[in-house]
Amino acid sequence: MSDVAAGKLLTSNDIRELCAQLNIRPTKTLGQNFVNDPGTVRKIVRNAGVQAGEQVLEIGPGLGSLTLALLEAGAQVSAVEIDPPLAQALPTTAQARFPEAKLQVFTADALTITGPESIDGATPTRLVANLPYNVAVPIVLTVLEKLPSIQTVLVMVQAEVADRLAATPGNKIYGVPSAKVAWYASARRTLTIGRNVFYPVPNVDSALVKIERRPQPDTAATREQVFAVIDAAFAQRRKTLRQALAGLAGSAGAAQEALERAGVSPTARGETLDIDQFAAVAQQLNAASAGACVPAASAPAPATSDPAVSVSAPAVNTPAMSVGGSDVSVSAPGKVNLFLALGAARPDGYHPLNTIFAQIGLSETVTVTPLQSLATTAPQPASAASAQTARAGSVPAAAQPASTAPVSSASSAPAQSDSAPAAAQPAPSATAASAQPGLVPAAQTGGPRIELALTRPDSNVPLDHTNLAYRAAQAVAQQAAQRGLATPDVHILLDKAVPVAGGMAGGSADAAATLKACNEFWQVGLSLEELAHLGAQLGADVPFGLYGGVALGTGRGDLIEPLKAAPGPYHWTFALQDKGLSTAAVFKHFDATVQAPPAADMPPEQLLAALEAGDVAEVSRHIRNDLQATAIDLRPELGQLIDLAKKAGALAAMVSGSGPTVAALSSSRAAAERVALCWSLTPFCDQVVTG
Repeated sequence: MSDVAAGKLLTSNDIRELCAQLNIRPTKTLGQNFVNDPGTVRKIVRNAGVQAGEQVLEIGPGLGSLTLALLEAGAQVSAVEIDPPLAQALPTTAQARFPEAKLQVFTADALTITGPESIDGATPTRLVANLPYNVAVPIVLTVLEKLPSIQTVLVMVQAEVADRLAATPGNKIYGVPSAKVAWYASARRTLTIGRNVFYPVPNVDSALVKIERRPQPDTAATREQVFAVIDAAFAQRRKTLRQALAGLAGSAGAAQEALERAGVSPTARGETLDIDQFAAVAQQLNAASAGACVPAASAPAPATSDPAVSVSAPAVNTPAMSVGGSDVSVSAPGKVNLFLALGAARPDGYHPLNTIFAQIGLSETVTVTPLQSLATTAPQPASAASAQTARAGSVPAAAQPASTAPVSSASSAPAQSDSAPAAAQPAPSATAASAQPGLVPAAQTGGPRIELALTRPDSNVPLDHTNLAYRAAQAVAQQAAQRGLATPDVHILLDKAVPVAGGMAGGSADAAATLKACNEFWQVGLSLEELAHLGAQLGADVPFGLYGGVALGTGRGDLIEPLKAAPGPYHWTFALQDKGLSTAAVFKHFDATVQAPPAADMPPEQLLAALEAGDVAEVSRHIRNDLQATAIDLRPELGQLIDLAKKAGALAAMVSGSGPTVAALSSSRAAAERVALCWSLTPFCDQVVTG
């Protein structure tokens, strides 16, 4: 490049020549679209207000189009480039055109910046960058947090991302990105940049967003506490703040009290609050010590050869139990299917399947308490439906503790379900199930009074005999009666962390935890295998909830064999949708469009070896879901979510079970957060959960 005239910015021909020389093919994964118009990069530098001698940070310089314009303006540039070949070539490109320029290039992921030490102690006052849309928001937030010397940010991003960054309260696209940026600075969209100035040409236009730092809100709450409130407020943006913040506050009532003390209407929604109001709410929640702002839970843990449950400290790999006085608490994990292979439907309508379950970092906790010991209970009127149920011997609760969600009648909520395919193939009726020695079929006959309640209200969770936890308690009571054991009335409190109908078997985890808790509470003495047999009658995913860890599921997914699995850095992100996807419709479409083999494939040995070694990258290469293509046929946006996750850096992404939830596996928390933020910017999902 010695023949290049000094001071020349990169043109379209220069960009193509550099790509050829460096053997570079722009990749969508890294969001590589290189600006090939000198006029555009000069316009960006002018819009940024860059002055000669000023220290400027650039992220993602690529081939150097914007870098050269910054150097031309006399800036001292610190450039962070994730792609090693580009990082190595940039100093040569700059030297050929601006021999006296001051440029430092760092080969690194910008999301790993921890402070000035990450850029050799530099203290830039401006960030000027062309950012790929899938990491634009996390990069901006990272820089604002870790580099306090940055006073002004000018970034070129996809136009839709620019609108979201600059959105104000009350705007329908105002959400997590705009609220969190507002903690540090004000943001406004400035110029639109056409798509034709890029190589390769993207499918969308871009825009410039100018972000100017300002004092942070005057609050006693920490940034982490405020951001936790923002995340909760927008996780289910259709909910009122009273409902959306119930998890942080401990209950909807506590959330309402904190909101009222902060001067915010409990019936407002997150999209109406500015950053000062979010800070005020966080401060009140913190002052009341009503909830903990904690990060999402960790990765799947290994299974052990001993399925016994500890009665003291919770075990990570199996449902955890604690006994205090006459109360029993048990936790059971949600799950994801790492591998799901189906065979052709049998004459009875069931599909043989082989699956590998892995527990995720979200768990359900069930606490069983003697009903008569709850002094705070008060009678509640029963509906005609609940009265009719009572005469059948399955009595809905007539009382509940004041701190829990109200008990619902049989007609107040839809039946609880899990959208994973194993649970989607209904269990045979209890009376038709083959009996195992020592067990009787679970049927709705007379028995103890069972009351269900929630720690946080949720109209999607029934609190009557249609709830799997209720039926699990009945099943254990039947076994106790067979043994001549007394079964006192019980109050069962469900603390739900797994999203309802999210394809992660939250309802099945409730049932599994209830089976263990009631077995302990009533001292029935059922073995784990006997509990698993009962669980299989309730739903195909229930037995796995009893074991946890990582396990092979065969049959309908209800025959469980724990697998050896080393803990690895498994970080899951889930995209949930309010609009469901009928499992029956998915299986019907599968049968109509897929020629499945008579028997389901077994998991490959490479996958089993990778699980045992804790090799997450190798595990990701063998993830499989035979229902994925069918679900995408019915809901094409699921495929778009999968593509977005991979572009954001996920090792793998897939439809979870029969959908509509999409799961993404990442090797680090930072990568999982990139996926979460990328998904939060799309119209294709209503809630993003990590765990």
